[in-house]
Amino acid sequence: MIRLTVAGAAGRMGKTILALALRDSDFEIAGALEHPESPALDQDVGALIGREPVGVQVSHDTERALRDSDVLIDFTQPSATPSHLKWALKTKTSYVLGTAGLKEKNFSSSSQRLQKDRDRPVSQHEHRRQSLIQTCGNSRQGFGRFLRY
Repeated sequence: MIRLTVAGAAGRMGKTILALALRDSDFEIAGALEHPESPALDQDVGALIGREPVGVQVSHDTERALRDSDVLIDFTQPSATPSHLKWALKTKTSYVLGTAGLKEKNFSSSSQRLQKDRDRPVSQHEHRRQSLIQTCGNSRQGFGRFLRY
């Protein structure tokens, strides 16, 4: 089972990913992130997407949300990307970036670390997570496709 956290959980894509993950037994929602002023904070993820409660609340604490996550899927604003990337690297959480409008400067502080991590050996479980990332990154047909890789 892949434990995922969605950043931008209250947005259109965030809600779509959460809904798809809830329907797929290969995934468990470990966290849902929003900005500190979001009206969705402390709301149960199930209620956020119009379903029964699932016991996971929307939070703005990235470190805590990633503590039990295998993958962070980021659909936020370009200004939030450096922080999410930093926490994903720090917690060794796989990172899927769906944020639009990014510039090279959003990645400059982490590019050397990313280059080092790219070629490191991976375990069987991590290989499965990387397969998810690759499939998600290559998909042009929507996120329903990546849930069945």
